[in-house]
Amino acid sequence: MTMRIKHMVAIISITVLFASLAMAGEDVLQINRQSRIEFSDPLQGWDKDTYGAGWKRARLIKPSGEIVELLPSERLTSIGGTIFSGAFYSSVSPSRKYVFLSTINTGVVGDGPAEVGKNIHSRAYCPVISTESGCILSNNTGEVCGGHWEGKKDLWRYGADDRTDTMFKWTSFKAKDIWKSFVKSENFAKSVDWRDEPKINDAVVRSFGLINMLACDPPSAKNRGAYLLVARQLEVEGRGIDAKFLRKKSNISANKNSGVDRVTAEKSWLYDGPEEPARTRMYLIKGDEVEIISTSSSGWVYVEYKGKNKMAIRKWIKGSSIE
Repeated sequence: MTMRIKHMVAIISITVLFASLAMAGEDVLQINRQSRIEFSDPLQGWDKDTYGAGWKRARLIKPSGEIVELLPSERLTSIGGTIFSGAFYSSVSPSRKYVFLSTINTGVVGDGPAEVGKNIHSRAYCPVISTESGCILSNNTGEVCGGHWEGKKDLWRYGADDRTDTMFKWTSFKAKDIWKSFVKSENFAKSVDWRDEPKINDAVVRSFGLINMLACDPPSAKNRGAYLLVARQLEVEGRGIDAKFLRKKSNISANKNSGVDRVTAEKSWLYDGPEEPARTRMYLIKGDEVEIISTSSSGWVYVEYKGKNKMAIRKWIKGSSIE
């Protein structure tokens, strides 16, 4: 057994042994008996002093046991990201079909590290999640976020006003619509002779990332062609790892093992977030199999690795480390 595996086994053993203590570092919003949203990785140290209490990670646990990561591509790093306020500031709709979350999107303005009171810009948002699919239906900001669910129906009230339409007004995240929108913008750019060509990745980012596209528009025979077109354009734009991920996910029903990738580097470090300062003491070696969960706009990949004891470890890895 290599030192790498020994180190991983030791960490996993400690995690299992102190499972009850680990729960103290989690916050849970129970949707019904079968599903819930788990908030984890609480802000600590400088992050907590700067932004206050909050969580870096949120995931929906569906009745089937399937896990849907929420906004993994916007994980908080030293230059910004999304902070989840937690279960206390969230609420489930009367029908249990939707969940209102409270988040803060923060980022560093200008160059250099973040400095409290100087170059940090933050804004509150209130995404609405479908509890069935994990799809982020909308992500509003402003006064509408101060409303509440009312009555037996899924009505969203702000004061005496019915703001349900505002909370559920969203742009289609279907692969077909995203592709059509890109082609339209591309043709328009050519007609006015723009120097900067439109990028389909911009539409992906506006859709809250590839993982959200897949949750909102699950791959099927009807949309697989559109997904492959999006993947091909992503490759043209130099986003090869995103293209590969999308191709595999859009063909998942044809090959159950199509989500598996292998580490190609001799030694690939695992990270708690998509940036260098988040490096852990764990790493993978050439030939280790991982499953891509999501990708980031900066070339990082969120993966799941299962060791010999079959316990899953989810961490970030550099996209150049896998194939």
